[in-house]
Amino acid sequence: MKIHNATPIINNQQAKTKKNVTFSGKSGIIKDFFQLGRSGNFTRGLFIANAFAFLLGGRLVTSRDENERRETLTRDIPTIVIAVQGVPVIKNWVAKQIQKHTGFAIITEAKQVASSSQLQDWYKYDDKLASGFDGFSKRLVDCKGNLKKIYSSLGNDMKNKLANFSEDNSKFMEELSNHKELKQSIKEAFSHSGNKVLEQAAFLKTIPTIVGFAITLSTIGIFIPKLNIFITEKLNKNKSADEQPNNLKMP
Repeated sequence: MKIHNATPIINNQQAKTKKNVTFSGKSGIIKDFFQLGRSGNFTRGLFIANAFAFLLGGRLVTSRDENERRETLTRDIPTIVIAVQGVPVIKNWVAKQIQKHTGFAIITEAKQVASSSQLQDWYKYDDKLASGFDGFSKRLVDCKGNLKKIYSSLGNDMKNKLANFSEDNSKFMEELSNHKELKQSIKEAFSHSGNKVLEQAAFLKTIPTIVGFAITLSTIGIFIPKLNIFITEKLNKNKSADEQPNNLKMP
């Protein structure tokens, strides 16, 4: 079953109802929760809710003993939640750390990892851009990018030329405006679709997904099973210790 994040379509009527307190409270949250994706697929939250109601709920009710109920709580529930939410949560967290340390803008305003087309738009300069190269730079700033770090990635020669420039984006743009030839060189470098900065941004974009899958799969395949075995052995050992005095009674 394919799972997608729900993207609600807002029309004029929905915009009006948002002003109504009755529909913007709990009822609105419930309505959004049960909203299907654009193609009719379950959202992640709705998928988990169905798993709890029909799969996990049934297992808890039909469990033969406390040990089986405990396994459902410590193994099955975490497995489903992590399988559904693990990759996007980890991916977005890793992307934030990468953006913070490298200065490369790879996260959208929706707090998600940018798509390849979005990176192409951000890191390839188009002469048709009405706001010019200043607007191009401003867009990277608005995306939480660090101009000095980004432009220095064009090569060692460019890195040396920008070494004494400010780390502050506003001051950096002012200083770059006073170096017209350098600014023109940067503009030309960004005009090519295969520029080094775009390639590096595309590479950084793939890291969060790889890390997200690696951590999710290792958690589901290694950590949770080992934790379940440890808990089971611990409980059985304690149970045996409690029953031992009864077995030693004299006939």
